[in-house]
Amino acid sequence: MRSTVRSLKLVAIVVAALGVAATTALPVSAGSAVLKVTPTFVGAPGDGPHCNRPNPIANTWICHVTVNETSSSSTPARWSATSVSGYTSFSPSHGTVWSGHSTTVKITTHLCGGYFKFKFAGAQNTVAVVYSCG
Repeated sequence: MRSTVRSLKLVAIVVAALGVAATTALPVSAGSAVLKVTPTFVGAPGDGPHCNRPNPIANTWICHVTVNETSSSSTPARWSATSVSGYTSFSPSHGTVWSGHSTTVKITTHLCGGYFKFKFAGAQNTVAVVYSCG
């Protein structure tokens, strides 16, 4: 009888432990938004789409991308944008976007002479936007 009670207690402990393990093994952000950025390739005129050079004196290029998230998510996508260089600014540089909505981001950069990456980071993923100039 004692061994049966011990066995039942052990089974209850194992089941409880497995239940905790099963819930902690699931992603904390299950159902969270996956960040999408379009396009993922931009460039100065002649090198790619979605950029122009409005001020040749300041030597700046302006590009636009759209940030949105998966339509199946139940939570908004929080995001932030960064560049490998201090010669780039984003407007806005971070935010929250809800399912079915989007945000247009203006990228202003002085970079030219190759390929560069702009990164948009969300809770679930990071999207790289490749910029080509020159």
